[in-house]
Amino acid sequence: MVRPAGRRTRFAEPDHNDLHPWNLLVTGADGTNQVRFYDWEGSIVAYPSASMLVPLGYVQHHLEVGLDDPAFLRIRVAYLDVFSDLAPHAEPVEALELACPVGKAVRALPWARTLRTLGGDENDVFASAPLQSSGSLLDDSYLGGA
Repeated sequence: MVRPAGRRTRFAEPDHNDLHPWNLLVTGADGTNQVRFYDWEGSIVAYPSASMLVPLGYVQHHLEVGLDDPAFLRIRVAYLDVFSDLAPHAEPVEALELACPVGKAVRALPWARTLRTLGGDENDVFASAPLQSSGSLLDDSYLGGA
Protein backbone atom coordinates (compact mmCIF):
# COMPACT_ATOMS: atom_id res chain seq x y z
CA MET A 1 0.00 0.00 0.00
CA VAL A 2 1.48 3.35 -0.97
CA ARG A 3 0.66 6.33 1.23
CA PRO A 4 1.96 9.88 1.20
CA ALA A 5 5.18 10.27 3.20
CA GLY A 6 4.60 10.62 6.91
CA ARG A 7 1.06 9.24 6.88
CA ARG A 8 0.37 5.89 8.52
CA THR A 9 -2.69 4.29 9.95
CA ARG A 10 -3.19 2.14 13.02
CA PHE A 11 -6.23 0.40 11.64
CA ALA A 12 -6.09 -1.63 8.43
CA GLU A 13 -3.44 -2.68 5.94
CA PRO A 14 -3.21 -5.39 3.29
CA ASP A 15 -2.14 -8.57 5.07
CA HIS A 16 -0.53 -11.34 3.04
CA ASN A 17 -1.87 -13.77 5.69
CA ASP A 18 0.67 -16.46 4.79
CA LEU A 19 4.07 -14.80 4.73
CA HIS A 20 6.92 -17.30 4.95
CA PRO A 21 10.21 -17.90 3.08
CA TRP A 22 8.53 -19.88 0.29
CA ASN A 23 6.37 -16.86 -0.63
CA LEU A 24 9.35 -14.56 -1.22
CA LEU A 25 11.28 -13.95 -4.41
CA VAL A 26 14.68 -12.33 -4.19
CA THR A 27 15.67 -10.47 -7.35
CA GLY A 28 18.49 -8.21 -8.40
CA ALA A 29 21.38 -10.05 -10.06
CA ASP A 30 23.32 -6.83 -9.55
CA GLY A 31 23.49 -7.54 -5.82
CA THR A 32 20.59 -5.32 -4.76
CA ASN A 33 18.61 -8.30 -3.42
CA GLN A 34 15.16 -6.80 -3.81
CA VAL A 35 12.46 -8.86 -2.13
CA ARG A 36 9.06 -9.43 -3.74
CA PHE A 37 6.09 -11.16 -2.13
CA TYR A 38 3.84 -13.46 -4.11
CA ASP A 39 0.92 -15.85 -3.52
CA TRP A 40 -1.60 -13.25 -2.38
CA GLU A 41 -4.53 -15.70 -2.64
CA GLY A 42 -5.18 -15.69 1.10
CA SER A 43 -4.64 -11.99 1.61
CA ILE A 44 -7.04 -9.91 3.65
CA VAL A 45 -7.40 -6.39 4.98
CA ALA A 46 -6.42 -6.57 8.63
CA TYR A 47 -4.80 -4.84 11.53
CA PRO A 48 -1.08 -4.56 10.61
CA SER A 49 0.19 -6.70 13.49
CA ALA A 50 -1.84 -9.73 12.41
CA SER A 51 0.52 -10.10 9.46
CA MET A 52 3.28 -11.17 11.86
CA LEU A 53 1.54 -14.37 13.00
CA VAL A 54 3.12 -16.64 10.39
CA PRO A 55 6.59 -15.02 10.19
CA LEU A 56 7.03 -14.92 13.98
CA GLY A 57 5.63 -18.44 14.33
CA TYR A 58 8.06 -19.60 11.66
CA VAL A 59 11.00 -17.92 13.42
CA GLN A 60 10.04 -19.34 16.80
CA HIS A 61 9.58 -22.86 15.42
CA HIS A 62 12.65 -23.03 13.17
CA LEU A 63 15.04 -21.30 15.58
CA GLU A 64 13.54 -23.41 18.38
CA VAL A 65 13.42 -20.42 20.71
CA GLY A 66 11.00 -19.03 23.24
CA LEU A 67 9.07 -15.79 22.96
CA ASP A 68 11.58 -14.12 25.26
CA ASP A 69 14.69 -15.22 23.33
CA PRO A 70 16.84 -12.26 22.16
CA ALA A 71 16.91 -13.54 18.54
CA PHE A 72 13.11 -13.69 18.48
CA LEU A 73 12.73 -10.32 20.18
CA ARG A 74 15.10 -8.61 17.69
CA ILE A 75 12.85 -9.65 14.81
CA ARG A 76 9.70 -8.53 16.60
CA VAL A 77 11.29 -5.18 17.54
CA ALA A 78 12.48 -4.65 13.96
CA TYR A 79 8.92 -5.05 12.67
CA LEU A 80 7.35 -2.88 15.36
CA ASP A 81 9.97 -0.14 15.01
CA VAL A 82 8.11 1.40 12.06
CA PHE A 83 5.28 2.26 14.47
CA SER A 84 7.56 3.99 16.99
CA ASP A 85 6.28 7.46 16.11
CA LEU A 86 2.69 6.41 16.80
CA ALA A 87 2.97 4.97 20.29
CA PRO A 88 5.40 3.85 22.99
CA HIS A 89 6.91 0.40 22.25
CA ALA A 90 4.68 -1.41 24.77
CA GLU A 91 1.50 -0.47 22.90
CA PRO A 92 2.43 -2.03 19.52
CA VAL A 93 3.68 -5.13 21.40
CA GLU A 94 0.32 -5.44 23.13
CA ALA A 95 -1.51 -4.89 19.84
CA LEU A 96 0.58 -7.59 18.14
CA GLU A 97 -0.15 -10.06 20.92
CA LEU A 98 -3.88 -9.33 20.60
CA ALA A 99 -3.93 -9.36 16.78
CA CYS A 100 -2.13 -12.68 16.28
CA PRO A 101 -4.92 -14.84 17.78
CA VAL A 102 -7.37 -13.06 15.47
CA GLY A 103 -4.99 -13.94 12.63
CA LYS A 104 -5.19 -17.60 13.68
CA ALA A 105 -8.95 -17.58 13.26
CA VAL A 106 -8.76 -15.75 9.94
CA ARG A 107 -6.23 -18.26 8.52
CA ALA A 108 -8.87 -21.01 8.63
CA LEU A 109 -10.93 -19.25 5.95
CA PRO A 110 -8.37 -19.29 3.07
CA TRP A 111 -7.48 -22.89 3.92
CA ALA A 112 -11.14 -23.93 3.66
CA ARG A 113 -11.60 -21.97 0.42
CA THR A 114 -8.44 -23.46 -1.11
CA LEU A 115 -9.38 -27.02 -0.20
CA ARG A 116 -12.89 -26.54 -1.57
CA THR A 117 -11.47 -25.15 -4.83
CA LEU A 118 -8.93 -27.95 -5.20
CA GLY A 119 -11.50 -30.61 -4.42
CA GLY A 120 -9.07 -32.51 -2.18
CA ASP A 121 -10.19 -35.56 -0.25
CA GLU A 122 -10.06 -36.12 3.50
CA ASN A 123 -6.74 -37.99 3.16
CA ASP A 124 -5.00 -34.95 1.69
CA VAL A 125 -2.09 -33.67 3.80
CA PHE A 126 -3.79 -30.26 4.11
CA ALA A 127 -7.31 -31.54 4.78
CA SER A 128 -7.11 -30.75 8.50
CA ALA A 129 -5.52 -27.30 8.03
CA PRO A 130 -8.74 -25.30 8.66
CA LEU A 131 -9.38 -27.25 11.86
CA GLN A 132 -5.75 -26.88 12.96
CA SER A 133 -5.89 -23.12 12.36
CA SER A 134 -9.05 -22.81 14.42
CA GLY A 135 -7.73 -25.18 17.08
CA SER A 136 -4.58 -23.11 17.52
CA LEU A 137 -6.76 -20.55 19.31
CA LEU A 138 -6.73 -22.91 22.31
CA ASP A 139 -2.97 -22.57 22.70
CA ASP A 140 -1.85 -20.34 25.57
CA SER A 141 0.72 -18.50 23.43
CA TYR A 142 -0.33 -15.76 21.05
CA LEU A 143 1.74 -17.58 18.41
CA GLY A 144 1.18 -21.17 19.52
CA GLY A 145 -0.02 -23.54 16.84
CA ALA A 146 0.21 -20.94 14.10
